[in-house]
Amino acid sequence: MAGGSTGAYAQAVTGNDILRACSSRDDLAATGFCAGYVMGGIEGLKWGAAVSIMADQGAGTAALDDKTNSVLGFCSPAEAENGQLVDVFIVAPESDPVNRHQSARTLLWEPLKKVYPC
Repeated sequence: MAGGSTGAYAQAVTGNDILRACSSRDDLAATGFCAGYVMGGIEGLKWGAAVSIMADQGAGTAALDDKTNSVLGFCSPAEAENGQLVDVFIVAPESDPVNRHQSARTLLWEPLKKVYPC
């Protein structure tokens, strides 16, 4: 029987996974995964917060960004480059090996709030 179910499921990306990918400077695929995961995570956080605020249809982009930053508790500068945001994120799994096994998405938010408080 082809195509049978194996019961497999997607495994969460952990801090260990991200640290390995972000530390791999010679592997372009790993480096791309690292940057994509971090930037996608940040955009996902902002989108999730924005959706909860969207009832205010009259708000312009700047007002929506301000409200989103307030909900999330971090205000990264507009001129911050993607590499800087990746560097901010990888500090957490590097400095806290005890919690590195946790989901990377849970490890992303805290360093951003510490480094870029509103």
